[in-house]
Amino acid sequence: MNDPKSIVQQFQRDIDTGNPAILEKYIGESYVDHNPPPLASKTPGMPGLKETFQIALGVFSDFKHVVEDQVAEGDQIATRISASGRHVGDFLGIAPSNKIVTMSGIAIHRVANGKLAEHWGVVDAVGLLTQMGAIPPAPMPPPLPAPDIRRATSDRVMSADEMRASLRRLFESGMNRREGAVFDELIDPRYVNYSMPMATPGSAGLQQVVQMFTSAFPDMHIVVDDVIAEPDKAATRGHFTGSHRGPFMNVPATGKQVNVEYIDIWRAHNGRFVENWVQMDMMGLLVQLGVVPPPKS
Repeated sequence: MNDPKSIVQQFQRDIDTGNPAILEKYIGESYVDHNPPPLASKTPGMPGLKETFQIALGVFSDFKHVVEDQVAEGDQIATRISASGRHVGDFLGIAPSNKIVTMSGIAIHRVANGKLAEHWGVVDAVGLLTQMGAIPPAPMPPPLPAPDIRRATSDRVMSADEMRASLRRLFESGMNRREGAVFDELIDPRYVNYSMPMATPGSAGLQQVVQMFTSAFPDMHIVVDDVIAEPDKAATRGHFTGSHRGPFMNVPATGKQVNVEYIDIWRAHNGRFVENWVQMDMMGLLVQLGVVPPPKS
């Protein structure tokens, strides 16, 4: 089992057994977690990873992971995951609700010598806390239907390099420089972002999402730290910075500077981006705005 995608898929299946010893099979000795969970143990190395695993089992019972999609290039794999479990233990000061909760996330792993060597990950913590009753649900437009994508042998397939270049252009020229023509050129009219409140598909819908952020953070600047690409599919990892000058998620302007990490996955069809999933550290953003307290050590 040397295929990086298969390693991550099997890891996600095996951790659902609830056996901490399984970590030794998949985690390398020099493993680095760039985004540890808020309940992570402070103990270094494998003992700390096992402690974190046991803590998580005490908070969520019967947790099951499902690999929804993957993008791989070289030794890196981006994996879109959904999961579910029962909230049976204290989580960030929230008493057990005994509710079945679901979670979505995107993780990036680097594999070395058949084991996981590095991890970056962002999960929908706000959605999780909403299900626990700790945060009121935010108003959202009805979800857009998935685009009708019928692939044919005559379709134009974007290479990995084309995906990488087009995404960097979309972020830099489209989102950072606010060049509307770039959105129109690169975004398919059927485009849907499954993770953001889009009322309209296509270029107009994505520009509305960007406007939602730039109205609150006028100096918003996105930095793409990494791109993992395949033909017609890619993942990007990065962060945005900005000053909070307008209302956002019902939070009045605070004037505070923020730095928010994200990971996303894009799919293309006939040379344009048509589907998109995003995980943004919205909980970290709310902490930086002073809306929620930081997790206790």
